[in-house]
Parts: sequence; C-alpha cells; structure tokens
Amino acid sequence: MSSIPDLNKLFSDISKSENIQLVEWLFFGFILVGIIIKFGSGSINITYTDDEKSAILAGEKHSVGPATGSIWGYSVILFAILGLIFISVNPQKENMAQIENIPLSLYIIVIIVIWSIIMNFRFYDKINITTTMPAQYKKWSDWSFATIIILSIFCVLEYCINVIKSEDYKSLKPQLRIFAIIVGFSGMIVMGIQDTILNNFLVDG
Repeated sequence: MSSIPDLNKLFSDISKSENIQLVEWLFFGFILVGIIIKFGSGSINITYTDDEKSAILAGEKHSVGPATGSIWGYSVILFAILGLIFISVNPQKENMAQIENIPLSLYIIVIIVIWSIIMNFRFYDKINITTTMPAQYKKWSDWSFATIIILSIFCVLEYCINVIKSEDYKSLKPQLRIFAIIVGFSGMIVMGIQDTILNNFLVDG
C-alpha cells in the first residue's frame, strides 16, 4: 500500500478549492450538526415517575430522552448524506462512472444510520424511560457513534478528492475505501450487538 499523502496539504487544497460549491459545504455542515445533536443527546436525563412511565408505555404520554436525540441527530446526518449522493449524480448523464465516484463511505453510513434510526424507533419509549441501561449497550452505542464519525470523515475526504480532481491524491482514494470497508464491517457487527442487547434487555421490560 502506497504512503499516505500529506494531509495538511490536502486540507489546504480542499479549503482553497473553487470546485467545492456552497451547497456541498452546507451538507458537510449538516453532517457536523447531526453529530453534535447525537453527542448532546447523551446528556438528556429525564426522570419519570412510575405513573408517567405507565402512561408512556400505554401511549397516553410522549417521552423525551436519548432515543429522541439519536433519531434527530442521525436523521440530519442521513439527510446530508442523501443530499451529497443526489448532487453527485447528473440525471442527464448515463455514465456509470459518476456513480462509482460516489464515496463508498456514503453508502455504508446510510445503512448504519438507517439501522440506528429504526432501532431507536422500535425501542423509543423504553430507551427514554429506562434509567439504567446495560453497561454493554452504552459501550457498543459509543462504538457505533464513533464508527459513524470515522466514516463521515472518510466520506468528506473522498468526496473532496473527487471534486478537486488532483492527481496528487489519487493514491489516497483506494486507501480510504479499504479503511471504509473495514470500519463499515465493524460498524455492522456493533449494530448487530446493540440490537441483540436491546431485544434481550427491553423487549420484556
């Protein structure tokens, strides 16, 4: 595997590139906003009384908690990722090369984020009202969040490399894809573990 190019020069070229449009920077910003929302959701700690918990589980009252922040944060990230995919494809061209140039990380993030959103919807109220979640769940939840952050970085880097079209970073693109596959596969395993823990811990709770 070839050596990794100078990342400082890459970041400098990205910031100076005129090929990256405002809408693309906007979607990059949305990814960051989604990560911040998800990160902040970990500090949501609302204590419900037993009567309130019963009303929530009966559908008579809405709950707010970590699942709420996770759904909002991941939904913003999903919106940004789909936006990047949309603006990367020219519907007037039938060339499959433009699809191949879409960062592999984008597709992997879509799968993991949708899985996370569905999982938080499935156990929405129980995650919000459960004051003591299993320690294993929190650990794997943090790992899945870290996976999404890493894939988001890979995604932005590969997207910018495609946009600035510089031969200096041609060797970096396949390396990013290999790392994305490794991190993405790990993320799938982590999501499976989370889903299993929630099914075993909350399904009868």
